[in-house]
Amino acid sequence: MTLVFVIGLNVNTELQDYAGGGLLPTERQRVGHERALRRSVALLASVVVVFSVSWLPLNLYHVLTDFHPDTATFHYSRFSTTHIHSLTQSLSYPHLYAADLASALMLLLLL
Repeated sequence: MTLVFVIGLNVNTELQDYAGGGLLPTERQRVGHERALRRSVALLASVVVVFSVSWLPLNLYHVLTDFHPDTATFHYSRFSTTHIHSLTQSLSYPHLYAADLASALMLLLLL
C-alpha cells in the first residue's frame, strides 16, 4: 500500500511539473494543430478522389474487354481516350499540393 502511495505521489509531481513547465500546448497551438490536421486530411481525401476518378475509366475498360465476348466493339480510340484520361492524374497532383507548397515556402522565407 505504501508503494502505491509513493508511486502516486511521483506521478502527481511529474504531472504538475509537466503542466507548470509550459509543455502542455496552448489554445493557439492546439487550434493550429487541428487546422493543420484538417488540411492534411482534406489533401489526402482529394488525392484519393482524383486518383479514383482518373483511373476508374481505364480499369473499367480493361474489365469490360476481359469479360466481353465480342472484343471488336472496343476500339483503340476508346482505349486511347481512357488512357489519356488516366494520365491526367499526373497533371492534377501539382495543383493539389500547390497550396501546401506555397505555405511551406512562405514559412521558410519568413524564418
